[in-house]
This record gives sequence, C-alpha cells and structure tokens, in this order.
Amino acid sequence: MSTLAPHPPGFQRSVRACRAVAGAVLVATFARLEKVDAAIASFWSRARDTAFVRWDSFEPALVLTTFTLCLLTYWALDECASCPLRAYRLQPIPVAARRERDRDRDRARKTKTRREGDREGEGEGEGGETHEARSREIWTPDFRTRDGFQEFALYLVPLLVFDWLYPRRALPVAPPSTCRLALDVVASLAVYDALFSATHRAMHRHPAVFRRVHAKDFTVWFRSRHTSTPFDSTPDAFRLRPASTPPTPTHAKHHANADVRARDVFRLSAAEEVVDVACSVIAVNITRAHPLSRAVYNVVIVALLCAIHSGYDLPWDLCNLIPGNVFIGSREHVWHHETGRGRYAKFFAVFG
Repeated sequence: MSTLAPHPPGFQRSVRACRAVAGAVLVATFARLEKVDAAIASFWSRARDTAFVRWDSFEPALVLTTFTLCLLTYWALDECASCPLRAYRLQPIPVAARRERDRDRDRARKTKTRREGDREGEGEGEGGETHEARSREIWTPDFRTRDGFQEFALYLVPLLVFDWLYPRRALPVAPPSTCRLALDVVASLAVYDALFSATHRAMHRHPAVFRRVHAKDFTVWFRSRHTSTPFDSTPDAFRLRPASTPPTPTHAKHHANADVRARDVFRLSAAEEVVDVACSVIAVNITRAHPLSRAVYNVVIVALLCAIHSGYDLPWDLCNLIPGNVFIGSREHVWHHETGRGRYAKFFAVFG
C-alpha cells in the first residue's frame, strides 16, 4: 500500500481522542441501559404508526436517502480545496499524474539529470491536474451513457414493483432492546460481508466467472493502468480479447477509476447490483433482524460503503476506532481498487 499517502502528523493522537469519545459513549450507554431501552421503545411506538415506516418500500427509500446524504457530504469534501480534512486524503495526487511523475523521476535518475519542470509538488501532475479537478471529473454524471442514473433506477424500480405486487410489511409492537439492536446490526453486517466476500473472490479468482461476469472489460482496464507491464506477460485470465474491443458493463466498471471516490460505491454493473442487494437481503433474513434493527443496519451499511470508497482515511473510521485490524478501512479498499488484488471483503478482515 506504499502508493497511498501516509498518515498525516498527529494522526494517532486524533485516533486516540476518537477512541476516548467512543469509549465514553459506550460506558454511558451501558451505565444507563434501562433509559436507553426506554428511549428506543418510545421511539419505536411512535415510528411504527407513521405512514412512511409502514410503507412496504420504506427500506429502499431509507437506503437511497442515506446514500444521497453521504454522497453529498463526500462530494462537498472533494470539492473543498481548503478543508482541513484534505490531510487525510489517500490519493492527494491523481494516479495518472503520480505515475507520470514517477516516470519522469526514473528518466531523471537514468540520465542523472532532472528535466526542467519535473513535477514535484503535491496535488499536481500531468497537465497540473489536482485532486479537486480529478474529483470533479469522476463526480460529473455522464448523460450520454446514463452512468450514475441507471444504478439508482435498477435498484429502486424492481423493489418498488415487487413491494407493490407483494405487500408484506408487518411491524411488531415490541421494540428491540439496545443489545438486541446492536447484535442484529453487527450480525447482519457480518453475514452480508461473508456472502459478498465469497462472490467477490470468485469473480477475481475463478477464470470462468471472471470471464463471464467480472472481467469482460478488465483487459482494457488492466492495460490502461499497468502500462509498464507487457500485455503478453499478464495472467491468462486477463487475456480475454483485443484491447480495441468496446468495453461492456461488468465488475471492471466498478474498478474503472484508479482514483477512488465515494461516487464509485454505486458504479456497478447490473449483475453486480443484483448480487450486492441479494447479499444484503439474505443477511437480514438469516439474522431475523427486528424492523428497527434493519433500518439501522441500512443506514450503517450505506455509511460504511461510502466511507471505504471515499478515498479518505479518517481517525473516526471503524478500522481506526477499533484496534486489532478487525475492520477493513478505506486505505485497504482503495489499494484493492488500484491493484485489483486482495481484500475481497468490505468490512471484516477475517473474511479477507
């Protein structure tokens, strides 16, 4: 992961401060567990009677609302050149610019002279491209290909139709306890991640699946980002068809940008989107999560998905808050996007 920016000065101090705050919240919660349970019960008794919560498509609507808020937050963060959080950017220099700079340095070392105008400054590269300029390019919707719109439609429309044809939402009167709610959320995340990791690993490692689902466009993607590697020396799984063949929508679409932004969280092919949603639906049904737990799970998983794709390694991310390398963070997931290797799970390190 050496291609990514190191932690800024004072990072560990900030992590310790965030851990102290999180620890204080946990201690206060358990010290007043009965009051917290009562607050949850009061909230649930009111929420379950509202038309929005009783709506069969409540969960998809909640997911899209959370996605919108999270994406707007990271979009604003990427647009702000003076934000203090820019210090936590993992790719302060766009990948193409960084590689061009490194090639310039290699040439300079070979000739023992440094070319005039050799790009040294952070945030600049080929053509003076900055983090903000590259972010603007990634975030801008492609109206020609409808990229950025079809993913939302593909997620929402089938669920709305299914919920309309098969209304089934039944809300229990009894609320979940604090411990039950937390256990439901963690268990659902774990089951989802185990299922997703298995499918994701299969896409990368098994040639048949790789060719048919995951990498129809991977040859073009691989060559464009590994120009120093001759095509003849790439693994057989990458030797799929000539690079001039027009790309098709596959998992390579998700890896299309070596510069990772939160926008990439829903840059998915139809097959991937179906698999991803199926993993989540199966997870909450396996754990038999309470409807309130499911709502919290939906908010949490969307926030985590946006965080690992954000391109920021923030002190309060779960991977930093909880010691012991239990959780996978943005640093590892961005590395996976850059290289296409390792870290097939999204959240839990135990799943790889």
